[in-house]
Amino acid sequence: MERDRESYNVRAVERAMQILAAFDSEHEDRGVSEIAQATGLHKATTHRIMMTLLNGGFLDRA
Repeated sequence: MERDRESYNVRAVERAMQILAAFDSEHEDRGVSEIAQATGLHKATTHRIMMTLLNGGFLDRA
């Protein structure tokens, strides 16, 4: 059953959730480099996902 659950995961959504989780009350205004470092994602990937989240209204510019 665990394998079935893993097969339904969408990698891009998982990465977006990692990025959103990197923001908290102590780190509300992190930049792309800081988020990339905190999540272990490449900076370009982080930037693309953050821009998508920004355009979708899930992030605000500092």
